[in-house]
Amino acid sequence: MLLDDVKEDALRRMVAAYDADLRDNPDDPFTLLAKGMVLNKMRRRGEGFECLDEAVAMARKRLKDAAGALRAAEPAADGPGSHAEDLRFLKGEVAAARNDLREISEEAHISKGMAVNRAGRHTGALSHYKAALKLNPRNGVTHYLAGCALDDMKKPSKSVKHFGRALRLGYREQRVHCRRARALNAGGMKYDAILYLRRVTKTHPDYADAHYELATLYATMKEYDWAIRCYQRAIDADPRHKKAHEYMGISHMARCRDELARPYLERALELAPGDPDVLEMIGLLEDRGGAARPHLEGAPDPAPGDPDAPYMIGPPGDRGGAGERRADGA
Repeated sequence: MLLDDVKEDALRRMVAAYDADLRDNPDDPFTLLAKGMVLNKMRRRGEGFECLDEAVAMARKRLKDAAGALRAAEPAADGPGSHAEDLRFLKGEVAAARNDLREISEEAHISKGMAVNRAGRHTGALSHYKAALKLNPRNGVTHYLAGCALDDMKKPSKSVKHFGRALRLGYREQRVHCRRARALNAGGMKYDAILYLRRVTKTHPDYADAHYELATLYATMKEYDWAIRCYQRAIDADPRHKKAHEYMGISHMARCRDELARPYLERALELAPGDPDVLEMIGLLEDRGGAARPHLEGAPDPAPGDPDAPYMIGPPGDRGGAGERRADGA
């Protein structure tokens, strides 16, 4: 339960509902767990951690009680008139309590990791994610979160491995692809990142953020025409993508096409009224007079009819393949 898109007032209502449930059933560790996760999302970390710790302690006590009941019943089950069915029931209770404790402990570590990561304590977050992965190494979301923490710690090669595992375990949301591409680039594998995003955007043409990330890579290489092409694909996929409009305008300005830049910057300002960066670029346009300028000397034009050309920038040895497989940890 990542709670990424839940608004603050909805979170408050969720806490109130959990409090009502706990008044009726104060010994439910899963309700306590859920309440703690919501409190952490609301940045009420002290209260959230207290609920999570109490939920884990409650689940641990349930397991201890179930195991004690089973131990007490086992000698009687060996004697005359043994109750085999009761014994099977108690074994089932122990197994269920053990699974509950594992699940609650895993979710508590994930929630704590996210809370401390939001506070900028990336090393502490990573320790919680590692503890969660010990309990369940096949949770793709936890691998993604661990990758984010490592990326924030400037350890891109390690983060790429976790992003790759998250994808292989089925967590294939757009943001995983984007963070993996950024980590590849941060690790010095720019062309691997380009080829990776090429595959992602061809498979998922509706992934606006992936198009945006690809465009941004080209812009950092001053390949503005390729960047413009990809920013446009991002806008086609999501007409409300403010950053794509903003950097489309900036890329046109870099190519001295001020008259083409203006409508994109104005649209970015409509999407984010008062944004200082966009206002600064519009001010720069005003200073330059907003007139059309010629292309920069020596800058290449897009090759017509060659959709793959922008992905093949650089020498053959820098075009991905083996380098990307190594980064993926495969």
